[in-house]
Amino acid sequence: FNIAPALAVSFGTSFTETQSENASIGNRWTDAATFDINYGHKIEGGPMEQRIDGKYSLRVATRFLGSTYAYARHMISMRYEARTGRHLLANQFIAGSIAGEAPFFDRFVLGSSSTLRGWDRYDIDPLGGSRVVHNEMTYGYRTSLGTAEGFYDTGMLWQSNRAATLRHSLGVGFRKGVFMLSLACPLHDGHIEPVFMAGMNY
Repeated sequence: FNIAPALAVSFGTSFTETQSENASIGNRWTDAATFDINYGHKIEGGPMEQRIDGKYSLRVATRFLGSTYAYARHMISMRYEARTGRHLLANQFIAGSIAGEAPFFDRFVLGSSSTLRGWDRYDIDPLGGSRVVHNEMTYGYRTSLGTAEGFYDTGMLWQSNRAATLRHSLGVGFRKGVFMLSLACPLHDGHIEPVFMAGMNY
């Protein structure tokens, strides 16, 4: 539902069945109610084009709907983007928390082609976390072939009963539509270990 020119809300249900390799466990269901608030505003006027986007997402799995799991997953994301000529400056922030027991596929993950680039998600937490904070700063320069980028990522992923560790990554990349190439340098105790990545981000 569009409740204002820049504000929309949506709600619904989600039903997921997963099959375990262990026959004694059997199939499990993740049946949840969902709620989202989306905000998007473009700042007009002046030589610089600016845009602000935000989203709050809530997913509540409950045994009332027949779910094997019971949990509430909150996530908020915000992005600011400024363009002038061939130049782009963007900052994106995400934060989330989970209360209760969530299945692996609904836990938070860092260490991918878009978050804490260059880090291995299995080195951070192979089972995923219940708390996450991540920030990405990007400078881009548009050319006729695509967009050259420089980025700096920082973030934390942890469980509610464990201490959080702040991690950093920086690098350069090239983007053409959904296709991307990047050379990321995660910082391990002050040491830089370059990682090359190629793929598609939708």
